Amino acid sequence: MAYIADCLSPITSLLFANSPFWNSEPSGNQNLRYKIWNDTDNSRCGNLLDHAIENAEGLVKKYAQYVQTVPAIFVNDEKRKVIYYDNTLGSWLKELFNQDKLTDEHIQLALHQIFTHVRFKNVLEIRGSDRPPSGFELAPAAFWIGLLFDDKIQNELFNIVSAWTAEDRKKLNLSAFKLDLEQKGPEEKFIREWVTSICDLSLMGLNRRSNKIGIENEATFLMDYLDVFNKKGIIALNTQKELETSKRTVRDFI
Repeated sequence: MAYIADCLSPITSLLFANSPFWNSEPSGNQNLRYKIWNDTDNSRCGNLLDHAIENAEGLVKKYAQYVQTVPAIFVNDEKRKVIYYDNTLGSWLKELFNQDKLTDEHIQLALHQIFTHVRFKNVLEIRGSDRPPSGFELAPAAFWIGLLFDDKIQNELFNIVSAWTAEDRKKLNLSAFKLDLEQKGPEEKFIREWVTSICDLSLMGLNRRSNKIGIENEATFLMDYLDVFNKKGIIALNTQKELETSKRTVRDFI
């Protein structure tokens, strides 16, 4: 699941891009949320691929090793007081382990100091989506549930992304900085094509989930969003068009 999510995070960030303004001005074609999180801290942000985690084999072990190399932001002392620690998270955890004081709480504190687009805590957190416009808040959750909670769809998707080369993925990750679906993605397909095919798989997964466990079909949460996306394009760009048409300032528009 983590490997699939890491491969798809740039595509997801374009599908759900919703940061149209920056410093009271239109943000243009910048994919701001994705860009900011990539630029915040190279040691703890970006994709798993950026930290030499290139495939699914041994991914959890590689992630655990990676976490230990990252400088600590802070740690807790024995009284749970936040204190400065001038070394890596791994060094702190090892000290606790050698003193027979290491707990799950310490490990969770370390894991919470990693901000990759996909990260492990006590759950797998997938962080690539902007908050969608009001009324569409559940669209990203439905998107991922459709892809990752049905074994058939998950396996099909895993086979697709496993065929992407490291260079394909690096190029795709860089392309996500720009709000443009006509860029070429893996296998020389346009990103727009990948968005369409992956959303189709998600909807299939949601349909299968509904039939399998007998619940109301959650596909509506994604379909309602896609109806708008397919008509108007990337939400952040469409909002900027609406601002331009309104002839208002950003403040007044908001």
